[in-house]
Amino acid sequence: MGWVDSELARISDPEYASGLEGVELADLRTRRDECERLETILSYCRRIAEGRMDLARVALEERAGSAGMSANDETGGASSSIADSPAEMLAAIMACGPPRPPGPARVSKLFSPDFNSEDKGIQDTMAELDSVLSEAQMAYLHEVSLQNVAESLARLTEIEFRLSAQRSFVHGIMDTIDAEVANRYVRGLVTVDTLIDDLSSNA
Repeated sequence: MGWVDSELARISDPEYASGLEGVELADLRTRRDECERLETILSYCRRIAEGRMDLARVALEERAGSAGMSANDETGGASSSIADSPAEMLAAIMACGPPRPPGPARVSKLFSPDFNSEDKGIQDTMAELDSVLSEAQMAYLHEVSLQNVAESLARLTEIEFRLSAQRSFVHGIMDTIDAEVANRYVRGLVTVDTLIDDLSSNA
């Protein structure tokens, strides 16, 4: 079991996000930070999966288009070349189907100074993505058989779907914790001064 699966199993424990009214504020903050780290890792890996899905999709569409153009060439039609690098494939992504629906309005920490792409959780999931379609393989997708590209796209789609579902689950836990903290502010059990003192003691 990888780090992500272990963390998901841990926060899935009913006691993790239930009975929060009896949990100390510092512990709530720790749980919130744990979930945020997990969510950031899932978001990062999901974006990588989506990028590789797009490249595989473009490769398939260009290969299909090239076959049609080859037939046109025999009758004097225009010719078309297959994108031969990930950069060229990315240039065509904008034309590949409808845009994805927007996700929840949350501020991502993917580009924060403390984000680390070498995180153990990221490396575990990246190894899975690389086993399906690695960065090296993306450079010569035009040489891979259509069947293999299609199979890679199908597998990447499965992984992206799983990561999205896991990310949504973590969002739910985060919302539950946030709701408890907000409720304490409303009830006057927590004040800004209390929060500042708590942050200072843990600095």
